[in-house]
Amino acid sequence: MSLLGILDKLEKHGDEIFIASPNYSISFNDFVDQVGLFAEYFSKTLSSAKTNIGILVESKSIACELYLGVLKSGNNAAILDFNKSSHELEQFVSSASISMLICSRKDQSNLNMKCSTVFVEEMVLNTCQVSTYQPEDIYGNTIMQTSGTSGCPKNIKLSIENLLANARLWSDVVNLSSDITYIHAMSLSTVGGLGILWRALVYRFSIYVSDARMLKFKKINNGDLVVSLVPTMLFDIINRHGASYLADIDLIILGGEPINDKDLSYLKNLDMNIFMAYGMTETASGISGKWIRPNCSDRYLPFSDVSVMVSSGRIYISGPMVSRTLESQYYKSGYMRTDDTGFIDSKGICVTGRADRTIISGAKKIDPFEVEEIIYNIPGVIRASVFSESHKRWGQMVVASIYVDKNSEIDESIIDGHCRAMLSGYKLPKKYYIKKMES
Repeated sequence: MSLLGILDKLEKHGDEIFIASPNYSISFNDFVDQVGLFAEYFSKTLSSAKTNIGILVESKSIACELYLGVLKSGNNAAILDFNKSSHELEQFVSSASISMLICSRKDQSNLNMKCSTVFVEEMVLNTCQVSTYQPEDIYGNTIMQTSGTSGCPKNIKLSIENLLANARLWSDVVNLSSDITYIHAMSLSTVGGLGILWRALVYRFSIYVSDARMLKFKKINNGDLVVSLVPTMLFDIINRHGASYLADIDLIILGGEPINDKDLSYLKNLDMNIFMAYGMTETASGISGKWIRPNCSDRYLPFSDVSVMVSSGRIYISGPMVSRTLESQYYKSGYMRTDDTGFIDSKGICVTGRADRTIISGAKKIDPFEVEEIIYNIPGVIRASVFSESHKRWGQMVVASIYVDKNSEIDESIIDGHCRAMLSGYKLPKKYYIKKMES
């Protein structure tokens, strides 16, 4: 089914609530209308399709409307992460060739973007008029960024077909239907957060918008209450409120990072339904999974339409949800090479680790080459090596070993201050080992 077909079916739910938050709600019908108005705006104001458009809007509901409006108009959409530094956002805008940035007047910051900026408030005013716009069944791509192994982030393009194929995978894995309420606690700039929106489009369930701490959430419909989290988010909620705080949640879907044996043993003893998914940006979200509760499994089983093989210890994946936009060396006989190592036996797939230096801290991937380059730019730094050390809460933490000119006055505060100006908080080294040497 096409995106237009999906939106037509969504609209048939009329005045039922589609997306809600503590202070806001929008019906299925109004959501589809607003997507159409935004699509109209882009079709009327842009000279050609396939323009790369960035979205930096804090409201998840409005960001969803803008995102689908961009795709519906035949342009490419990139949802930017509010938690990234200005430097990182500017790098993404440049590397993804984004020529238009949509933001809100209240959300704007001192960004020095080399592209035109449009305020969503002005777009809404400009779309409130009769138009002869007729949508075509030609859609744009979604541009997402992930850390690579070469020192440069990879920009991944996901087609409508990739995203819909992934969303449809979940029907045979967990019970998703129009009766459920899905708590949206993830960032839309991540493939996990975006995947929830596409599942909502396919299964037409309601979304309740929450923050990562889930301070407020409630059921909209009469069916199950479902939430997607990364393990760090889950344990932060449990540590803050206790496991009983999540007693009303019928299903917790985890992903984004491995779980150590101690935490896994704790989760097995909880009276909760917990499902662990394995996937990546290149596969438009999870493509295999295993139950932690109630029936614990040690192996991942691939979803339907997903094929997995292991060659020389490296995991390869094939299926309609896999992006085909990477360089040719990432593909082998129709399979995409992942950055993970593992093996397959009669029980399923075992993921044993990473084939690269990527650090995963609190489910966020960190490229050590990027951090090293930032440190190298400090005058007086001779050598820098960034690696990980284990951390009880985050799984891994970033650590930097640095050699500086013995005649310089560089110390930890100078290096840390420089890193804070250039990197998001989760990428910052938590320890610095500094030694002086001859230049």
